Amino acid sequence: MQRPISSFFTPTNRSKPQEKSQTSEQDLSLKRKHPSYSSENSENIEGSLAKLEFKSNSKPKPTPMSPPSPSSNDDEYEMPEFCRPEKIQDKSRRRPEDPEYDPSSLFIPPNQKFTPAMEQYWEIKSQHYDKIVLFKLGKFYELFYQDAIIAQQILELKWMGNDRKKAHVGFPEKVLEKNAKILVERGHKVVVVEQTETTLKNRKPKTGKAVGREVTDILTKATYTAKFNCENYEPTYLLSLIEVDNRFGVCFVDCSTSVFVVGDVDFQTFKTILAQSRPSEVIYHPQFILPSTIRLLKSSHMPPQLSKLRSNERWNHYNLNNFFPAGLPEVFRDLPENTALKALVGCCSYLNEVFLSEKILPNANYFKYEDSVLLRASLVLDSQALQHLQIIEANNGVKISKEGSLYEFMDKCSTSWGKRKLKSWLISPLLDVNAINERLDAVEELSKAPQFIEKFDKAVKKYPDMERLLSKISTYSIKTNSKAVYFEDVSAQKIKEFNGLLTHLSDIHDLMIQLDMLDLESSRIQKLTKFHPEGLFPEIKSLCKEYENAFFWLTPDQPEPAPGKDETFERLKLEVELVKDQLSEILSQEKARFNNHSEVTFVDSKFRYELEIPLHLVKDEKPDEYEETSARQGYQRYYTKTIKRLVDQLEILEEQMRWALGPYLASVLKHFYDEKDRWARAISIVAEIDCLCSFAKLASKSLVQLSRPEFVIGDQSYLEIKGLVHPILATKNPLFVPNDVLFTSENPCYVLTGPNMGGKSTVLRQAGIAVIMAQIGSFVPCEYMKFYPVDYIFTRLGAADSLIEGKSTYFMEIEEASKVLYHGTPSSLVIMDELGRGTSTSDGASIALGFLKYVTSMIKPRTLFTTHYHMIISDIAELPGVVLVFMDSFINEVTQNVTFLYKLKQGICPKSYGLNVARSAGIFGQKMVVAQLKANEIEKNFKQIKIIGEIKKLKRQGLSPDDILEKLKQLNL
Repeated sequence: MQRPISSFFTPTNRSKPQEKSQTSEQDLSLKRKHPSYSSENSENIEGSLAKLEFKSNSKPKPTPMSPPSPSSNDDEYEMPEFCRPEKIQDKSRRRPEDPEYDPSSLFIPPNQKFTPAMEQYWEIKSQHYDKIVLFKLGKFYELFYQDAIIAQQILELKWMGNDRKKAHVGFPEKVLEKNAKILVERGHKVVVVEQTETTLKNRKPKTGKAVGREVTDILTKATYTAKFNCENYEPTYLLSLIEVDNRFGVCFVDCSTSVFVVGDVDFQTFKTILAQSRPSEVIYHPQFILPSTIRLLKSSHMPPQLSKLRSNERWNHYNLNNFFPAGLPEVFRDLPENTALKALVGCCSYLNEVFLSEKILPNANYFKYEDSVLLRASLVLDSQALQHLQIIEANNGVKISKEGSLYEFMDKCSTSWGKRKLKSWLISPLLDVNAINERLDAVEELSKAPQFIEKFDKAVKKYPDMERLLSKISTYSIKTNSKAVYFEDVSAQKIKEFNGLLTHLSDIHDLMIQLDMLDLESSRIQKLTKFHPEGLFPEIKSLCKEYENAFFWLTPDQPEPAPGKDETFERLKLEVELVKDQLSEILSQEKARFNNHSEVTFVDSKFRYELEIPLHLVKDEKPDEYEETSARQGYQRYYTKTIKRLVDQLEILEEQMRWALGPYLASVLKHFYDEKDRWARAISIVAEIDCLCSFAKLASKSLVQLSRPEFVIGDQSYLEIKGLVHPILATKNPLFVPNDVLFTSENPCYVLTGPNMGGKSTVLRQAGIAVIMAQIGSFVPCEYMKFYPVDYIFTRLGAADSLIEGKSTYFMEIEEASKVLYHGTPSSLVIMDELGRGTSTSDGASIALGFLKYVTSMIKPRTLFTTHYHMIISDIAELPGVVLVFMDSFINEVTQNVTFLYKLKQGICPKSYGLNVARSAGIFGQKMVVAQLKANEIEKNFKQIKIIGEIKKLKRQGLSPDDILEKLKQLNL
């Protein structure tokens, strides 16, 4: 768990004693000499930190300090009294032990002695005490006190300042993205404070007043990608959550692609959403969610960052008008107000709090999460199916990760957004046979067309994540209230990104022409590569050229609006030229003063447009209006009042030109965004081709035999697979034993028996995996497969409880079995491994038999069912549509060791061979003798009870003693 910031108040020694004075003075000197360093309003190191009038009671120690640890001495660093552990209070004067304590706020007693800059700092820090504040001073982001201690440890920054007891670090503006990303990934929330006013270096600043500063960004695990690039292709979902009467209002958004999904769901669907989305951050109100749900979120192997949004007003659905002044998106109009719409407004409130609402909401894509739509449109995989079949993540016994999952096995994609589309396909396989066959036709043809795949891969591998880049660029089209002043040219960087996107889109357009010329015949490939209206790909080349021509590049780093495109910029540019002409005229006058001496010139050294004159020309008599600025050997440089005034005017105009780029860029991007569907469709088509090529690579290069599945119409129970293997296991083991399964309307149920570790669960898993692979349009790991599409896969594999939910193993089994009873259809696939093992043998056997009896007689889905309850096998054999099969094995009569043959055979396995497996696991001696005797006794008693029960039943049927004996022989009792 992430330690609270207050736990970092107690540091330890941080470097060797002899390094102190050298490092601090050297760092300070280097910083002052750095080309991006700027002193302003006495807000340099001395003015911001060293002038703080807080003194510790401890004596100064000459030994510098190493990164902090919770066990360190409090007196190693000087801290303001109000933020020391024994004095700390929130804004309402509550102490940390108070249940209502708000860790995000800090109470600062009145009448504190701050410098102007640090007064700004503490005003902001007191409102974001649980976050790390990056405070802009000139061209640097600087951190103080506990924030500095944390950042120095994580980012390995050099300490700043003369007094090493005042924790103080910083870094240049240009590395904000890199350092903020590291802090966020380590679980911290980051507040970015920017200057909102400028101070030109040649103008004397007003004393005693700090330049304006505001919080411009709050970066968290789920919101970081909205501002900065993210190398990880996985979506980072922000989930807003409300719980009311066993219903869940959910709103999850991928800030990197501006996609919102909102819905009202039950608990099981909520768990499925968690499994599908793996949210990075969850927003909640403590009053609107049960503690058990919080425990469920925290129990995940990758727990999300939990963010409390405490104000009830922020969860009031009436406030949606503030975020959607033109009206709520049509897709959300019929959602319930007390769950889904509350979750939506909570999400919007949080995005507003982190300065993203006005950037994301206007251009977002909105969707409603509906079970009914999913049931009609795709094969339903709930959280249990995804987990049990290890579709997206696999559990190798040590950790849960992508490694070993079906997703990893199938992922041969070349683009980041193609990988995301593949994951979405795996989570929601198709139901429509025509759509599936379209994909299969494409995969089959692509597997025989390496030239297509090679050309496609070579082209797209050089592209960035264009789906995220498109979303990021679209946010630039929105006018925000931010007044942040950046020393790096932010508008130029945005235009570069925009031009890069246009170049890539043009390249994609050309790529489709090249791919279409390869003349593949499958209908899906033709639709994807041909241009509208014949195909699906939009015409974008000419539009891209128009937007590229909207800017003119003076240098590779200096763009401006194309001539005649922006009146404001043209006017400012003309004024700049007039000022430069005046400076040129001054230079001509100064040259004339010294008889047109060729060495009299302007240079940019300490200041711009310094008048550089050879010393021999001014050594006798320097003009009175000359003010010395700098010098070099043999030359002296000067300013005059006129030059200074013109340079100030020039810099103001140049700054206004830089600012004018922003509105112009926004207007261009607004027109660009009007065509967003066109750009998004082009990018989505690339992702689909990427997925189809991935399937084709798998089909042609897999170490496991893959074949094209076929589909039947009419017989919902039909599913035939020959030579079926588990694709991941068979890839690792060339000797993997294949098996056959056949479901028909007469025999829709397989009941498996056999020894522990005999391969029953593997057969169950590989059947489910084969269905999923087939219905996403992939070839499957078998010799032959033909079936009616599956609408829902129900699973119960492995013995597991859910302590977080307060549910025992048995409860979990029954809960999952009940889903079949409520939602199962003849088109479903039921995979049930040893139902009833979580309770007593008699109860478990009764539940297993009752479940099978109802399912086989009433619902009749395709069912794979395993059991070790041999006492009910004879009853199961009488159920309609049941095929009894077992996993074959061989027992050595001498050593009693079991050898697993992993082959599915028709019939009944006489016993589970649990003791033989125990012997193989290393249990020997007297323990096994006692166990074997007890097993023999229990088995004998069971057989006697069974025989008596059968005799009574046969007697009631009126059979003679001889007939009864014959029947008992047939039952092998």
